[in-house]
Parts: sequence; structure tokens; C-alpha cells
Amino acid sequence: MNGQLAIRSNNFLHGGLQSKVLTEEFREVQEYSDASRSITMRSRLLGVLEDLGEVYREGGKENWDGYGAKRVRYAAYLGADRFLRTLPSAVPLPEILLEPDGAIAFEWHKASNWVFSVSVENMNELSYAGLFGRSEICGKEFFRDEIPQAIIQSIARLVSSPD
Repeated sequence: MNGQLAIRSNNFLHGGLQSKVLTEEFREVQEYSDASRSITMRSRLLGVLEDLGEVYREGGKENWDGYGAKRVRYAAYLGADRFLRTLPSAVPLPEILLEPDGAIAFEWHKASNWVFSVSVENMNELSYAGLFGRSEICGKEFFRDEIPQAIIQSIARLVSSPD
């Protein structure tokens, strides 16, 4: 917005041609900034998707933990992949964990009593649980095209909490 204000102001003070040049320069800077942000977000996503692949391979056999854990199902992997791709870029990346029931979990934590996790067992359902100081929440949400608001709000609650 500041760039646009500067361009408008410049248009008023210096006339059309100089303003046109500045507008073009501003557009190029904005495109470069957008491209850099896009590359950074893509790198961030690729890194976490690689981590997800490693976790999936690790849990690919029955008894992967030595205590009778179930093999991670491919549907859980696909749902987890879709969850990560759908996660808004402003949300901090979670830790990726395997669960003994064959699900993949994502966990965000600030302290031992400020934790939120989302468990993915298949492509269409997300289970979640959170501990926010002395408050607890849990539930299940249908997962289609967007991450359910209950989950986004819980992550925001955790992230915005005082340290």
C-alpha cells in the first residue's frame, strides 16, 4: 500500500511518464517479492513433506516401535499430506509423529501444559486434542477442502498464548 501511495503522490508531483516508470518498477519489485515468498513457502512445504515421507517409511511395518504398533496406513499418509498442503502458510510447522494405532499426528507445543495435536487416520477425518494451561479440548472434524476452523482456531490459540 505504501508503494501505491508513493506512486500516486509521484504522479501528482512529477507527471504521467515518470509515474508510469515508477509504477512498472514497483510492479517488478512486488513480483520479485511475491516470487521469493512463493519459493520460501514451497521450500518450507517440500521440507516438511520430505519429513512426512520419512515418518511414513519408518512406520511402514507392523510393530515398527517394538511394542506392537500397527503399520501406518496409506490413507493416513495421503490425509497427512493433504493436511500439510492445506495448512495456511502463517501457521508454524508442526512436529510429525507416528501413533501406535497407525495414524500420523501433527503436534505443536509451547510447554508441557500448552500442547495441541491433530491425528490423521484417513483422508476425511481429523481427530484433535489440546491442552491450554488448565483447559482441555478434543474432537473430530470432517476434512474436505479446508482445515476445519476448530483446528485453525486451536493452533492460533496455542501460538498466540503468552510464553
